[in-house]
Amino acid sequence: MASRAEWLDRFASAIDAHDATLAERGLDIWVGGEPTFTDRWSADPQWNGGALGDDKRARAVGVLRRLAERRPGAAVLRALGRQYPDEDLPRWSLGVYARRDGTAVWRGPPDPCLLPPELDSRCAPDALVTLRDVLLERLAALGLSTASFELGESDLRVLYSPEPIDGITLASHPDIARASAHDEATPPEGPIDALAARSLFLIVLGQHDDGTARIELPQLFAVDPFVQLLELVGDAASHVGLAALVLGGFAPPTDASVAWTTVTPDPGVLELNLCPCESSRALLDETRAAYQAAEAEGLSAWRLHFNGHVTESGGGGHLTLGGRTPETSPFFVEPQLLPRLICYFSAHPSLSYAFCEQAGSSSQAPRADEGAAESVRELELALHLLEREPAPDPELIWRTLAPFLVDRFGNTHRAEINVEKLCNPLLPLRGKLGLVELRAMRMPERPERWAALAALLRAVVARLGAGAATTQLTDWGRQLHDRFALPFYLRQDLRRVFADLDQHGLLPAAPVTEELLDDDHRVLGVQRFGTAQLVVRQAIEFWPVIGDLSAQNGTSRLLDASCRRVELCLRAVDEADEALEGWTLSVDGYDVPLVRDDDEEGAALVIGLRYRAYTPAIGLHPSLPAHGPLTLALQHPDQGAYCVRLHDWRPQGGAYEGLPVDQDDAMRRRQERLVLEEVAAPATVREGAPAAALTRYCFDTRWLPVR
Repeated sequence: MASRAEWLDRFASAIDAHDATLAERGLDIWVGGEPTFTDRWSADPQWNGGALGDDKRARAVGVLRRLAERRPGAAVLRALGRQYPDEDLPRWSLGVYARRDGTAVWRGPPDPCLLPPELDSRCAPDALVTLRDVLLERLAALGLSTASFELGESDLRVLYSPEPIDGITLASHPDIARASAHDEATPPEGPIDALAARSLFLIVLGQHDDGTARIELPQLFAVDPFVQLLELVGDAASHVGLAALVLGGFAPPTDASVAWTTVTPDPGVLELNLCPCESSRALLDETRAAYQAAEAEGLSAWRLHFNGHVTESGGGGHLTLGGRTPETSPFFVEPQLLPRLICYFSAHPSLSYAFCEQAGSSSQAPRADEGAAESVRELELALHLLEREPAPDPELIWRTLAPFLVDRFGNTHRAEINVEKLCNPLLPLRGKLGLVELRAMRMPERPERWAALAALLRAVVARLGAGAATTQLTDWGRQLHDRFALPFYLRQDLRRVFADLDQHGLLPAAPVTEELLDDDHRVLGVQRFGTAQLVVRQAIEFWPVIGDLSAQNGTSRLLDASCRRVELCLRAVDEADEALEGWTLSVDGYDVPLVRDDDEEGAALVIGLRYRAYTPAIGLHPSLPAHGPLTLALQHPDQGAYCVRLHDWRPQGGAYEGLPVDQDDAMRRRQERLVLEEVAAPATVREGAPAAALTRYCFDTRWLPVR
């Protein structure tokens, strides 16, 4: 068996080869990622649903330092973050701004996060005065018109413009005395620098919380003027002899020449918005650096729960697809690409569910075909109308499809295929970037998963961009949330995607597909008896939103997560597939028919089981008690009878002694919850399953009489 190091080498080679295949076809498909990390040991609200917190900010500064250290000559910016509807002020955002070619954009004093903690970086007010005077001198030397204003000893302001600004006063331009953009609510249309919109650019000089000199930068709309300003500010600050300098203000402009990576707070996690990458290998390198920085700060990409259950960090792991520039985005180059992508995801539920944590119409990333029936019908018409257009322009595509790429509340940000930044005239500055964000991804546990997903999705885009793909939605009906809730059928469908990509010469090599098929985090336990082996996996459950739906537009929503679904998969071991014949299953005394199917591993008997794991304080079905443990009876005429009990907690009772220390410890806890006992063949007559409790692929114990 190959070592982990050998596998990583094979994996990297496969990624490189796949990138080369796409490059040979002249395809420009850039990819970006948003990994999220949490403190899996902490019970503090900021790491369990809360967006903000002092510890979270301190960890973010540590991550920022490590990211900045790998990009010499980069500028560290503590820029304006996003503001959410239920929040009073914008969140903070820490970022690293660098030229992709390695040319330095910052030669000035470092951000204090890059200094040894014992070094005093405080700045006296007179140093600010000197810095202001040097800035005025350097700006004037560039032929810019300048003016200065003093609102307080540590509140100095420099205004500059390419146009004459003689005679401007605080009375004539009150925005000059505006509060910091960090301390004011962001308007609904986004952060707007009213002065910059009139070619008046305001630099605010003051002190950071720790006494370090601070400059708030104006809003600039092109990279070259912004880099020129950074060079001027850095030179002036170095001339003054500042030990450190904090750069804040509006977020910087970006294009293909710069790499802009940010660290921001989100409910329960830190979110890293990685700079877009031209290849899957580049994304692999970026995510490896992000994971290393996060892990060094004690943060994790996943959570281990007391009973061994594994979940992602809690913030998801979204992928963004686009081009080097908006104009070269594959979604602009091939106008029918987005309609085809919607339909391809509709035809292949594995792309929606195989890599997700929570799914369904109430999730934060519902599929386009999970909306109300009348909306899905209208989407079919929209796709038909676009297909009739010989060359629809990007804005027409956006206006046609955006109303359907929303969640059940009409939120355009929360959709599996998010087109907010495709060609959105309603979103200033960042609405027309040619980007499509795929939001149904759980946070990958390792960087290689990111690269594998990037390779898969870039291959899908390449395959659809070549044409000959349907723009018809697939009507799965009840199977969508029944059959494709089960990992067996998700892997089966994913292999169909692989076969389709292989037919078009776009399938990544085996190490990448192996990574995509790996679902060890779902395995709850494995038991072998006779010539059969039972694998129990966590399946997908589609939790409903409850409560006042109109009031749940914030950063979190109330779900009834009390229902669990597991998959039972029985296979013959060291025997012909015919050895599966004769096995029967009963659950709590009710006969449950198993579905016989085949995949690349051979024949299998498969079924899903749903049950209520706990009774929520607020939830659906208040009269329905929790059900546990699940009692399964597997019987074969020649192999004997076995009782398998699936416990949600320790079979022997009592509390766990702390959280699992690692993934292996978590797996041991899950395995001990699956208890096998060989029994005599049951003498009692078993009952047939109630029709209401049984679908083709699932047995729902919540319909059974309470015993």
